[in-house]
Amino acid sequence: MTNKHFCALADVIRRERAIAMAELQTATVDPELNPAFENGVLSGIGAMTQVLADFCAAQNPKFNRERWLGYIAGTNGKNGGAAKKSSYAGTPTLLDSVRESAKLLR
Repeated sequence: MTNKHFCALADVIRRERAIAMAELQTATVDPELNPAFENGVLSGIGAMTQVLADFCAAQNPKFNRERWLGYIAGTNGKNGGAAKKSSYAGTPTLLDSVRESAKLLR
C-alpha cells in the first residue's frame, strides 16, 4: 500500500466517525442515562482504527502510525503538518452538515 491508499482509508474512517458521532447526537438512547452507549460506539471505532493501523504498518515499513492516527483524530494534516482549517469562516464541517440533516429528519 502507498501513502495515497493510507490517506484514502483514513478519509473513510474520518467520515464514518463523524457520521457515528452525529448519530449519537440524535440517538433515542439518552447518553445521560446510558453513557456506555456512546463510549461503546466510539471505543469500537477507536479499536478498529488501531487494528487497521497495525495492518497498514505490516503492509509498508514506511507507514507512519502516529501521523496516520493524528490525521484521523484531526490533530494534524495528511502529511503530518497542522490540520487544515477552512478558508471560509463559518463554513460548516461534515459533522455540522450531518447534524443539520438529522435535525430535518426529526
